[in-house]
Amino acid sequence: MVNAAPNTGCTRRKCYVIRGSATKQARCRGEIAVRIAAGKLRISEDGLEVATKVFELTGARASANSVGLDIYWRNLRTHSLHDPAPYKKREVGQYVLLNEVPEPSWYT
Repeated sequence: MVNAAPNTGCTRRKCYVIRGSATKQARCRGEIAVRIAAGKLRISEDGLEVATKVFELTGARASANSVGLDIYWRNLRTHSLHDPAPYKKREVGQYVLLNEVPEPSWYT
């Protein structure tokens, strides 16, 4: 999990209220966006891996409509493709390595 930089003064409660200068507000918004991106990446990667292993272990019958396991994989795959992972990885990497928050875009 990516932690907020300790020197920004951006605690969880302050980020929800976001008071202060425009720079501090942008920083808090960026830190929240990075945390969400890191969580989404983790859920997408781990969830798809688990769902794939379930199908490997249970065989082709697990994808039958009567069992209904395929819907979980399909839903997770749809959510993972909605926001491309490379954008999320880049945002998290820039924050962790360079301490830069992402600029607002369609993918943040």
